[in-house]
Amino acid sequence: MPPVYMSSNDMALSSLSPSYLSWKQQDQLIMSVIISSLSTEMLHFVVDCQTSHVLWTTLETALASPFNSLIIQLHGSFQDLR
Repeated sequence: MPPVYMSSNDMALSSLSPSYLSWKQQDQLIMSVIISSLSTEMLHFVVDCQTSHVLWTTLETALASPFNSLIIQLHGSFQDLR
């Protein structure tokens, strides 16, 4: 893409290493797959996650707590009542 059409963000990305850009693309694909498999009740836990690792550990922490699991289950039950 010619520089005249590039934003400052695009220019900054173009100076990054190809291996980083490849990793970032793969990480975004992994995040997409994980997010697409989540129930609606779980989406609010991961809305601010920037990497798949952060997303995964956030989900792990949320689901490891019996209290959080109960809240998620109840929330799903309430949605089923509609």
